[in-house]
Amino acid sequence: MWKSGKEDAMEKTKPFLSLVVPCYNSGRYIERLLQSVVDCEMNDIEVILSDDCSPEDYQEHVDKFKGKLNILQCKTTHNSGNPTNARELGASLATGTYLTFMDHDDWMLPDGLKKWRSFVEEKNYPEYIICGFRQCDTAGNTQFEKYGCLDFLHGKFFKLESFYRRCNIHFKPDIFHKEDTWVCAQANCNCIKYDIEPLFTNFCTYVWHNNEVSLSHKIDAAERNGDTRVTIERCQTNVMIEREIYFKFFDEGSMPMPVARTWFIRSFINFYLDVELNHSCYEALEPLLKEYLKEIESRLQMSADDIIEFSLVTNAFNEQLYEFFEMHEPNFTWHETFPEFVRNLEER
Repeated sequence: MWKSGKEDAMEKTKPFLSLVVPCYNSGRYIERLLQSVVDCEMNDIEVILSDDCSPEDYQEHVDKFKGKLNILQCKTTHNSGNPTNARELGASLATGTYLTFMDHDDWMLPDGLKKWRSFVEEKNYPEYIICGFRQCDTAGNTQFEKYGCLDFLHGKFFKLESFYRRCNIHFKPDIFHKEDTWVCAQANCNCIKYDIEPLFTNFCTYVWHNNEVSLSHKIDAAERNGDTRVTIERCQTNVMIEREIYFKFFDEGSMPMPVARTWFIRSFINFYLDVELNHSCYEALEPLLKEYLKEIESRLQMSADDIIEFSLVTNAFNEQLYEFFEMHEPNFTWHETFPEFVRNLEER
């Protein structure tokens, strides 16, 4: 582990924000990210660059920011092929009042952190803040903005000691799909358990680069091109998250029934939409979906018909996923096909 940064006075000042960046072959991107942090004009940020055994030497790009940023660099013991282990290592070294995560090819909006800092002070230093994020293409053109998202790490700020570490939040080692959802699920459940209200902002702090060579983009592209393995693995990971986090909190009495009912049924509908998008996955996923349906029926004390009725009355689906689905299947009406889907699983 090695350090670079401002003088000793800066080293001794407790940072207000620790910003963890997993790095791998980051040479073409890291300067843009670091410059975006400089442009935020906050001098109490600790930037932790956590390298996942990258074969590319990008140190010269980092060295340009000596004297401009307080940078801590660290390295994992082996390459994991995804950002999970590097994020976990970086978070373990953080010393700031707050903790947030960025990907190496993304960047901060110039006024985003100023707005965030003012929001934090105005709200008396809340435990968990969920800011909006903006997706841009490589040229920097805005594709969309998203607010109130519970499933991605983009724009999430955790109080480091009293929330993130008190709740023992961790990344799951070597997980290849939904690694950020794993962490967000723990945060969501602990908010319910400890009666902590996550605060949502109406502004963006973060730019998510829709990078055509990124791992997530390659996975999405493979899925769109009919790679059923990707869809199957992603659904399997989602069910694992439900079982190991949400079911666990519910079973120990930390999740009230009304919250569990909405969440579990919403998750089941998301699995259904995944299968509808890729019908060839149904046979492989059918046993898992049947098990999951029975598990939520048992926990919620609801029959299949109860779940169907609740779903249709509340429209308990993930809006973003459903909008994506409608874009690709404009004639699709989920209210007609979902009941049949549930009953088929129940009967088989």
